[in-house]
Amino acid sequence: MSATNGDDRLRVQFRALADEEARGAPAFSRERVYARRSVVRARRVTAGATAVLAVAAVATFIAWPRSPSLSFDLTGVSWSAPTDFLLNTPGSDLLSSMPAIAVVAYEPPPAATGSGDTSERNQ
Repeated sequence: MSATNGDDRLRVQFRALADEEARGAPAFSRERVYARRSVVRARRVTAGATAVLAVAAVATFIAWPRSPSLSFDLTGVSWSAPTDFLLNTPGSDLLSSMPAIAVVAYEPPPAATGSGDTSERNQ
């Protein structure tokens, strides 16, 4: 038995098996049509719902009663946190005050005695 004879026999058997499976399988072209129709329906429903929501939002915005602008006088209002007492620590007055520094007049150091010739010192 040659290799080509065995290959041809296998091809025939695989083709027969594929034909047998194809007879039991549903027609996918019909399934594609149904799938396309359902996608088109879903897109139409989504577009319609979006349009209805947009119209409802615009109608609500137009019909919403406008209240007059309110103004509040907040000059007399003060608020302190319940934990503000924790910030009052011993010595905290030093942080809010400036220390007084005495001004001292500058006096130059006394003049050095001698001839002022530095050549003798360097030797």
